[in-house]
Amino acid sequence: MNNPDSELVAGSCDIFVENNGCKISKERYNFSPSSEFNSGKISHDLTLLNGCLLSESLIESVGNFNPSLKIAGDTEYLVRIAATQPKICRITEVVYRYRQHNDSLTFNESNELNETGLLEGIEFMYEYADREHFPDNLRKYCLHSFRIRSLVLFRQYIVNGEILKGIKFAMGCIQKDKFWPVYLIYKFVEEYC
Repeated sequence: MNNPDSELVAGSCDIFVENNGCKISKERYNFSPSSEFNSGKISHDLTLLNGCLLSESLIESVGNFNPSLKIAGDTEYLVRIAATQPKICRITEVVYRYRQHNDSLTFNESNELNETGLLEGIEFMYEYADREHFPDNLRKYCLHSFRIRSLVLFRQYIVNGEILKGIKFAMGCIQKDKFWPVYLIYKFVEEYC
């Protein structure tokens, strides 16, 4: 290995579907460059964690994967990894192939699974945005992610006719983040005007 002091080795990931026995590549994901990852620009390509090898020392400093998170565990773990600003070695070869199918948790269109994943992410992203020992850019990323995820879920409640649930959820977001309504209006104007 050219970088023996690397704490995280990250390869590329290939997402594919099967059609009549043929594997058709849909998308290739590459792990964020070290400078971006360590400054809080975490890729949204969630399947990438599966293409990573972590050093024992990194696992000891980050802790274990959180098994209580049903959907957003990989994102939560990546945020904790980024907080340590590890030495990363990226390799361009595909080290992980992921078959996209209707029963997968990652690509499932179920509203229930989508809601679960969003709620999980909303909770830990807000908490991590307030962690003083996290790098500033990572804290900003977490706050931005909290806002985006919560707006997506708020919209989902309203579109699905769950108005009271949406209002109750929005009130909880406002209690956490007083600028949440401003962000809501900003995103609405950005999208529709």
